[in-house]
Amino acid sequence: MLTHWLGRDLGSGKHQNYSTIRPVGLDTKLGQWRTLDFPLEYFRYPQSEMKDAIHLAFILTQRLSDSPADASTLVIDDIEIYYEPEPEEWLIRFEGVEDFIDALDLERPELDRVRRAVRFSDYEAAAEAYAQHMRQRRKPVFYLDYRDTDAIMESYTSLYGADDFSGAAFRKKIDELMSGTLAIGEFVGKFPEGPVDWWGESQGLPWTWSAVIQRMQFLPELGKAYLDTGDERYAEKAWHYFDDFNQQWPSGKFDTIIPQFIGWHHGIGVGERTYSLIWAYQFFQRSRSFTPERHIAWQSAIFEHAQWLNSSIGQGFRYTNQQVTEIFGLLAAAVMFPESQHAEEWMKTALDSLLEHMEREVLEDGAYVELVPGYHNWMADLFLKLARL
Repeated sequence: MLTHWLGRDLGSGKHQNYSTIRPVGLDTKLGQWRTLDFPLEYFRYPQSEMKDAIHLAFILTQRLSDSPADASTLVIDDIEIYYEPEPEEWLIRFEGVEDFIDALDLERPELDRVRRAVRFSDYEAAAEAYAQHMRQRRKPVFYLDYRDTDAIMESYTSLYGADDFSGAAFRKKIDELMSGTLAIGEFVGKFPEGPVDWWGESQGLPWTWSAVIQRMQFLPELGKAYLDTGDERYAEKAWHYFDDFNQQWPSGKFDTIIPQFIGWHHGIGVGERTYSLIWAYQFFQRSRSFTPERHIAWQSAIFEHAQWLNSSIGQGFRYTNQQVTEIFGLLAAAVMFPESQHAEEWMKTALDSLLEHMEREVLEDGAYVELVPGYHNWMADLFLKLARL
């Protein structure tokens, strides 16, 4: 089905925005043609990301299983695209220190040194002043004050046991990360030198490996090792992974032939990666390895992720856990980085959508609407984490 459809030229890769997608399918079980209407909101993507027909093809084939008949019975024959141009205002892209500093709310009293440096167009001094502010600030707190190493260690070990820091399994995981080994279950990617293949294609890894690895949930693990030892090698390795991904997959990048859930193609990955970057930053923000330039690069990525999520969520309510995961990342960014000019907007978008999800998706008996124990526990965990934050 996909190969057949990819052969059609439906836009020649030109940048367009789409409001409605109407594929016509042949239902081989029913022996009749039918039209499937997919409003843009159905796809969970900012409009300006629908850049060409190949992206639409992948997104569509991921969504056909939600249509009245099983996706395996459909043959794509044609598609109508209703073009509705809109300005590209959904995404922040930072080209360097100056762009980032200019996106801060410099009227905040705690950024006075940054503001004075900007007044003299001294962005190097502004970057240094901002990094110093981040190293010294006491609030907001990411659940616990990461300056208090003893309290953090006690909290983690009480929750997960001493093995979370010193056990053989944890040490093995950290040793693998330090050697460039990224494992998800039985699927293992090995990148001892040079860049990581985040898609995993060069090593024959399934797209599911890439979808999970790109959520960067291993970065806080390196943070725990750094907290436990103070060894700057862990901070350097975390920076290596972050910078490598950021170079290969800059803000909003879409590739031509790539499955859903990878890179910037799906909100779950973007939401969870945002949270991972924020959590890992708590461990490393006072590291000697984190120069002012690295502070700003890391936060630039968080801000870019947040603006992507803000636009995606802002398109309207979408059922199930996927949008809740987007809210999770956006609200964490809004709480932890009030210095951004967009923080209040992010907060309002996230809270409005979160309350709507709670009202519409939590059933009267307290169960989550998808009625799957794993999803119920996951959503309860996210709701509680957001409430604590």
